[in-house]
Amino acid sequence: MGYLEDARGGWSGTLVLNRSTKRLWTLADEYLYFMDMDAKPHATVNRLDLASGKITQMAEVEKDPNLLLGWTGLSVSHDGAWIIYPQVDEQSSRIMLVENFR
Repeated sequence: MGYLEDARGGWSGTLVLNRSTKRLWTLADEYLYFMDMDAKPHATVNRLDLASGKITQMAEVEKDPNLLLGWTGLSVSHDGAWIIYPQVDEQSSRIMLVENFR
């Protein structure tokens, strides 16, 4: 959701998107690019034309973005040819027992 702060310090404006994006969105030219986290079977990258309100699916991501530890962000090149977002391909941890440790 997006609202703008007016000159008096109050909030006003127009709701432009009513979807969960988990902070994975950015503006580029006249478009709002965002990750639709509720899309099935995987999240999708979409482009909202701010003038017409039309949403176009740009890509379906193979793996849902990892939102652990606050890793968020979506960035689009000026010409819209490149999009980057965080993704963790593998995450693991190990617990080891060390005997006779001094």
